Amino acid sequence: MPSSNVTFAASATVHAQADKLDTVKAFFVDSANVAEKVNDTVQFFAIQYRNDTSKFRVFDTFRSDAERQAHLGGPVVGALNQHAPNLFTAAQADITPVSVVSNKVTAGVKPTVGVTLFVTPKPDQVDAFREFLVGAIPLVDQEDFTPFWYAVELADKSFGIIEFFADEASLEKHLAGGVKGALNQNADKFLTSLPEVKKIDVLSSYVKV
Repeated sequence: MPSSNVTFAASATVHAQADKLDTVKAFFVDSANVAEKVNDTVQFFAIQYRNDTSKFRVFDTFRSDAERQAHLGGPVVGALNQHAPNLFTAAQADITPVSVVSNKVTAGVKPTVGVTLFVTPKPDQVDAFREFLVGAIPLVDQEDFTPFWYAVELADKSFGIIEFFADEASLEKHLAGGVKGALNQNADKFLTSLPEVKKIDVLSSYVKV
């Protein structure tokens, strides 16, 4: 089973100033080169949302909280906050530490596109939904066109699914496949509302396993 023993992650979100969109995009295209120099960062993805092209996210993973904390004090986050007054709509990046509930990571695949979705389980279904996400891995493993799949848990007991694909055809095949179908089939049981799937473009990435 392709996987990576990462259990910690961080998600940083920024919005570009209206007249700085191209500059911000170029910044994130180059960001993987900076992140790769930080040995403790295992996987790194810089993305741009299609439904809101001013919104960018960095998602990176770690094997320990100490490594994550070192990253949060390192050059990638430092560069984000250094450029924030001139490039972003907020003075600092919105950084959220998250736990990796389950994942699939395939070496040797270059991601170009992806999707994110964030959901809130019903209060009495948090543990059951977490177990559902762990149990979804066999379905994900059946999809050889889905090389990167992360289920994450936030501090407020909400969850996210972040997925990356080699091309648009693979993304669309995944959205019509068993993993998405299982989530939709169980949405009424687990969730307060149906998940909103947001498509993204991968600006830069690097992957270790």
